[in-house]
Amino acid sequence: MPVDERTTEIFLQAMNLRQEQILEAYNNPGRGITNDTYVFRTTVGDYMLRLPGRGTEMFCDRRAECALYARLKDEHITDEVCYFEPDTGIRVTVYYPDSHVINTADEGELRRGMALLRRFHGLKIKGERQNTALDRMEYYIQWVKDVEGESFYPAEYWPVRERVLSVCPAYYGDGSQIQLVHGDCLPHNFLFPHGREPVLIDWEYASISDPMEDLGDFCHDGDLPAEACVHLLELYLERPSTSAERRKLFAMCASAAIMWGTWSVFKTKMEPQDRAFYQDYAQLGVRYARESLDRLFQEGKV
Repeated sequence: MPVDERTTEIFLQAMNLRQEQILEAYNNPGRGITNDTYVFRTTVGDYMLRLPGRGTEMFCDRRAECALYARLKDEHITDEVCYFEPDTGIRVTVYYPDSHVINTADEGELRRGMALLRRFHGLKIKGERQNTALDRMEYYIQWVKDVEGESFYPAEYWPVRERVLSVCPAYYGDGSQIQLVHGDCLPHNFLFPHGREPVLIDWEYASISDPMEDLGDFCHDGDLPAEACVHLLELYLERPSTSAERRKLFAMCASAAIMWGTWSVFKTKMEPQDRAFYQDYAQLGVRYARESLDRLFQEGKV
């Protein structure tokens, strides 16, 4: 799909380039469900322009995202930022031709992806305000109410939510494990540039929570079965997991799943053009939360 004049002008101004320096420009297909992204191939390099989607200011603190990219710049964990406007969230990053997202069926890529996540968590970046998946779920519920979107909740949403709230808060413990997490640690946010080590992209949902929540995000979005969840955990830990660690993982899977399910209900109401997609994603969140709680109890008593 060709890029419109307004979008092209935004890119040119951000990068201080001229129209004749653009060799090719196109909408980046299949990249994310929060923002609009465009690829610009130019005489001085290849870039990706990110324009925040409608209403994303409710979910994302763009100033915090900008500061985080600056904090992680020399850690070789993120994609490379060329331009970031913190007031609007307009961002330009290096575009990696022939890159791909993580293949959850590829043992080597999973191992490298978990090494990257472990290295990020190892920085132990602290923050002032806790914002776990359960916290996010609560204000997403309020937003659904504000836009009168309650009719879009899946049938079993409320009983599953109550089960999550009766079990999962205990697994956050005394808060000593709380630190900066990616907050949107889905498989499609692990990018493997050709011939390079993987990077984590799309940090707009970064928050202060338990690091295990990032694994919960990954398992939920990938719809991983129990044995694949445990395998992922052990790749992350670099050792066999304990029963207590497996129970905690399943609790974090349930927390992440019900949170994203709630987010999807809000998006279902707000974006009717993509309603079928968000309804399916809400159903996935509720089902995966229920299945994760079942897995937790099968692992042993809470």
